[in-house]
Amino acid sequence: LENTGTAITSGDNYGQIEWEGNDYNTSANGIRASIQVKGHGAGTQGEVAMYFRTSYVGADSNVDRMIIDHIGNVGIGTTSPNQVGYGGSSKVLSLKANSSGGECVLELIGLGNADNDQVGVLNFMSQAETTPLASIKGLRYTSDTSGKLTFETSAVERMRIDNTPICFVSSPFKLKFLTLTFIKSSNFGVASTMFSFNLSSDVAP
Repeated sequence: LENTGTAITSGDNYGQIEWEGNDYNTSANGIRASIQVKGHGAGTQGEVAMYFRTSYVGADSNVDRMIIDHIGNVGIGTTSPNQVGYGGSSKVLSLKANSSGGECVLELIGLGNADNDQVGVLNFMSQAETTPLASIKGLRYTSDTSGKLTFETSAVERMRIDNTPICFVSSPFKLKFLTLTFIKSSNFGVASTMFSFNLSSDVAP
């Protein structure tokens, strides 16, 4: 697929692959999907983006669902990834809800079935290294509806939130539980509030 034009600008079509079908209760080409390459950014010097489209419930027209832009940013639900405007050295994945009031959800679905099985991990990596700088891990607890979160730096667990929820901090730090008691009293018709603090004993990680 080639566009032989010499003045290609942003939005100009380089080529398209399309899948079409006839739904029994819609007009011709009622089911469609396509991948299209168009000029993007300045649209010159080979700046292009790849658009992925699908139709919805037998609609005639395709709708943009995902884009890979000219510098590799990916947008799902938007054709303008990198809304914040990070520089060209960054790679950005942008997800946008379908309509007003909608939300974006990133689901990490693991198949763990035992206590402490990892079901999802978010790693922060440095170039060419295999050990994460930092990690956030979702762990299974005793059932498919109870879990824990762990926070690691340099591949060592530093903090854990279990299903209680109680937060444990790794050695050499220890966690103390702080209890606040509020007592309201009245002296000479003037209301006052006193605070009572109770600091519990150390809790080991």
